[in-house]
Amino acid sequence: MRLAALAFFLLGTIGAVAQESAPTPDSPEIRQHSEAADQAVQRGEIELAWRHRIDAGNLLARQGTLEALQRAAGFYRSALELAGREQAPQQWAVTQALLGNVLYDAGARFKRVKEIEEAVVAYRAALSEYSAERQPMEWATLQNRLGEAFAYLALRGQLDKYDEAMTAWHAALTVYDKDKFKSEWAAIQLSIGATYFVKAELHDKGTDSLKAALAAFTATLDVVSRDSDPQKWAETQQVIGEVQRRLGERLADKDTLKAALASFKQARDAFVHVGNAARAQAAAAKITEIEDKLAGK
Repeated sequence: MRLAALAFFLLGTIGAVAQESAPTPDSPEIRQHSEAADQAVQRGEIELAWRHRIDAGNLLARQGTLEALQRAAGFYRSALELAGREQAPQQWAVTQALLGNVLYDAGARFKRVKEIEEAVVAYRAALSEYSAERQPMEWATLQNRLGEAFAYLALRGQLDKYDEAMTAWHAALTVYDKDKFKSEWAAIQLSIGATYFVKAELHDKGTDSLKAALAAFTATLDVVSRDSDPQKWAETQQVIGEVQRRLGERLADKDTLKAALASFKQARDAFVHVGNAARAQAAAAKITEIEDKLAGK
């Protein structure tokens, strides 16, 4: 589960964390890549062996079970033994990035902090070879993923990681210009907002985190319009309304609650327009709740 999805966690739109599945047997393709890698090593064809181990890891990573993700990590680690940083820095960095991805997925899907911490190490290793000047897109992607890993650790209680998550995301935004990379820019804003949103629930009972979440979510509306993507626009309005509602309650401020009411009404109307009855009903329930609060009920 990527961090952008956390924006909707407290709204009850995200299901339970994945449960570990039964072991998945090797496909013939995975066995072929594994055997071919061993044979290539024996022949001294190190680059070919590296490629086969990477391919085996990629096939396992797509299966998505905990066992498959862990075995994919094993293939990537064995590939690192073939592509040392000194001899093949580009291959080494690519492998570190792939390793970070499967470790993050294993940790986030199955609530395993150890794998998230290992993902941070792998992403940092990859970033030691990439630079914003030479490989801007790869560098920004890694910074974004590093931000997600830090945010996960922060939300699990490692509070010093909040600042590190924001540093990584803001680094990515130096590449993801709002005008040129609208979807990437908006996704990071959602991640920033989601992290502050959940932080406000778990670790910050003041208003600073809610205000930061509101600013980030509102910023996404610069690139997400009702005409271009009515479903995403409605979802964003719903989240903005929820943040405004909680902020209004903490501040005991009727104007902020009225702003929340307006946001939920816009979300409701947009959901009706796209035919999403369930989300329209959820927004309508929030409208009733806020109207009752404003009326002193």
